[in-house]
Amino acid sequence: MKVVKYFLVGIIFLYLQIFISPKLLIGGVAPFLILPYIIFVSINLRSIESATISFIVALAHDLLNPLLLGSNVLILVTLSLLVSRFKGSVPKDKLIPVVVCIFILNLIYYIPLLVIKTIILEHGYYWIK
Repeated sequence: MKVVKYFLVGIIFLYLQIFISPKLLIGGVAPFLILPYIIFVSINLRSIESATISFIVALAHDLLNPLLLGSNVLILVTLSLLVSRFKGSVPKDKLIPVVVCIFILNLIYYIPLLVIKTIILEHGYYWIK
């Protein structure tokens, strides 16, 4: 039952990402609301459950942007497994380690995504806009 609730919340976050996030531009960049959701789910569920929910929500997000099909799935499931593996290692009562971990997770997400986008757009695979 807990997994179903988290999955339904994931559908709500996907809806927010698609329809609300583009209206909340910060410096011309829309916030990626699915990443904090994936981290939250990975902390609160077992690794296989969080990876499954991450896979389904990331795949649904990728289907809306077929140019990078599979990239979000790969990166978000990897992040989900990393957070599930190391969630007990971070002292949650101190601010600095939590902020450093969030910064590292953002780097782990955005650097591979940037590389994938660069490779695809550099080689002319931009027929889908």
